Amino acid sequence: MDLLLEWTQSFVLDLLACRSSDTILWCSVPCGSFSRARERANGSKRIRSMKHPLGLPEALADDAHAAQMTNDNALSAFMLKAIKLCAEHKRRWFALGSGSSYVWDI
Repeated sequence: MDLLLEWTQSFVLDLLACRSSDTILWCSVPCGSFSRARERANGSKRIRSMKHPLGLPEALADDAHAAQMTNDNALSAFMLKAIKLCAEHKRRWFALGSGSSYVWDI
């Protein structure tokens, strides 16, 4: 399922809100552009920071990175929305790779 599509997001949120199942959200933070590994000297070009977790202005202006960051931002926004829904419905959730991500700076 392509979680960038509105209907797939609605489907997942409906599953999480369903009272007749014990759904557990298991997700992974978009790692490509949110990873802090880019901060290492031998890492890829830095495109996010704590001050700009949605993307450095100069990186967003770069076509090579803008599309990936836009998609990753949309996926992370959906993930955070799903986690919030889980909390409201007292559902269990797990986010893989979250400790080394700029997602939590949003």
